[in-house]
Amino acid sequence: ELHAELYEVGSTVPLHEVEEAASHFDVLELNKHAARIRMGIREDPEQAIGSAKELLETVLKLILGIDGEHSEGDIQTLLRRAQRELDLDPHSVGESIPGRDTIRRTLSNLGQIVVGVAEIRNLYGTGHGRHNSAELELTHVRLMVNAAITLATFLLEIALERSVE
Repeated sequence: ELHAELYEVGSTVPLHEVEEAASHFDVLELNKHAARIRMGIREDPEQAIGSAKELLETVLKLILGIDGEHSEGDIQTLLRRAQRELDLDPHSVGESIPGRDTIRRTLSNLGQIVVGVAEIRNLYGTGHGRHNSAELELTHVRLMVNAAITLATFLLEIALERSVE
């Protein structure tokens, strides 16, 4: 059932959780990215991939308090800075925490999601002019989009928790 929900043609991407988390921040751009992903997943997969990367970048900039399009560093640098801001830096996991190595490795691997989404966007998504484009299989489009949505939701939920504390 989960596989069908995430990957079968005709299914939608699970945007409701990221939209719910985003609603606490009142950032119109997050809703725009979600709408583009929702529309693009079937009709324009390249747009869905591009919007997934933009969703991540918008969330990272929101966490860091960066306004506008320009920021110092690439998206991976933004993620590292956001992780420090949210106390999710892999190196700050205490020595006495059970499962410390696994937690550190998992937090470190969040960067692989960001890099993967950015690289796939560069190869297949919108944002770069191209004259000879290849198409990505829909299952891979969904994988990239779902990974970006999951990470964006996680970061927004942590940011919300930290702002309430």
